[in-house]
Amino acid sequence: MIGINVTLSDEQINKIASSTADKVLFTNNYYRNNADWYDKQIKDLEQALSKRDSMLVQKDLYIERLRERTKELRRSTRGTVTEGEFAYQRITKIYPVEHDYGDEYKKYSCPICDALNNKHQVAKGESNCSQCGVNLSWDKIK
Repeated sequence: MIGINVTLSDEQINKIASSTADKVLFTNNYYRNNADWYDKQIKDLEQALSKRDSMLVQKDLYIERLRERTKELRRSTRGTVTEGEFAYQRITKIYPVEHDYGDEYKKYSCPICDALNNKHQVAKGESNCSQCGVNLSWDKIK
């Protein structure tokens, strides 16, 4: 191994020390700024994740409300199905809702339109609802 002895002046030593200190300071600032940037990115991603979680929860609640409403409609809506050889030949008819206002005074409405908050009257004996077009069955209504 070869050894070399170099003698530097104070000015040269100060210049090397200053240059080294600048590089250390730059590296330190770079890593500190880089760490701050990553911290900000992490916070932004956490906020985005929180928003998505909130949206998913809202969607699940909405789906659950729709399921409950569908179950309620199925319980309240009654009717008949005329069988056919194929599925497209089956005819579904539902019973209209009867509103009794005393002796000999009754009004009728479509249960589908009532469920959709589109309330209107249906004349007794009509074969279809004038709004939604569903087939009506008057078999059980006297």
